[in-house]
Amino acid sequence: RIGHVTFNVDWPTVRERHQGFLNQMRAAGLPIEDEWVIELPGYMSPQDPIVRRPLFHEYLSHPNRPSAVFAYNDTLGLELVEAAWDLNINVPDDLSVIGFGNTPHALVGVPLTTIPKEFQCQGYLAAQQLIARLDGNQTPGDILMQPRLLIRESTRGASSDSERWHRVDRFVSERFRDNISMHDTARIAALEPHYFSKEFSRIYGTQFSRHLQQLRLEAARELLETTDQAVHNIAASCGFPSPNHFYKLFRRDYEMTPGQYRRIHRLHA
Repeated sequence: RIGHVTFNVDWPTVRERHQGFLNQMRAAGLPIEDEWVIELPGYMSPQDPIVRRPLFHEYLSHPNRPSAVFAYNDTLGLELVEAAWDLNINVPDDLSVIGFGNTPHALVGVPLTTIPKEFQCQGYLAAQQLIARLDGNQTPGDILMQPRLLIRESTRGASSDSERWHRVDRFVSERFRDNISMHDTARIAALEPHYFSKEFSRIYGTQFSRHLQQLRLEAARELLETTDQAVHNIAASCGFPSPNHFYKLFRRDYEMTPGQYRRIHRLHA
């Protein structure tokens, strides 16, 4: 069930991309339902996304909603992904999204599969035509550029939840000593940060920040037991922003200071 999201303006690019969508659907023998195609008002003014959000909600709430959508550009693709998050629709597992343009909007939230506009190639070809015209060698004609599909996370429906969270586990276990954040990890999972936070708490039974603290504390506890490193060096090597922060968290979890923990362990060694 592939849908198309576009604008209701009479522009050549709007008409041609919509016609291209229809042509390919028919060539593939796929059905085209009216409710899978939506023409949205406005274009790029700051208030337009606010007007479009409830329309996206209505579009995605239809019982026969599409399972994949080709958006006129990356801006609409991003807005569609954000509206899907509002409704707890997962991208790409529940809904695949393709944009157009490879603009900065394609890298916000779930990275969008998109079609680059190839500006460098266009500039090169335009310069060639200009030089040919100046030399008197230009002949009228059209130049057709082969489109290229840039595949990213927004269409990787084959990536299961188990694979997604395996990536998260590997990233956090390898990088917990670094200054990583929930936003960094949400990008690894290809999820919007707020949605990632909710899913992380549901799956792991704890908040992301608490999970990160536990990994750091466990690493610090092992170093206290097995090395003579100074406590402040252990705190730094395990990713704590300051020795005081480390002391506070360690005492909260182990009900003693790091020094006391080390002395008790050595007494029982």
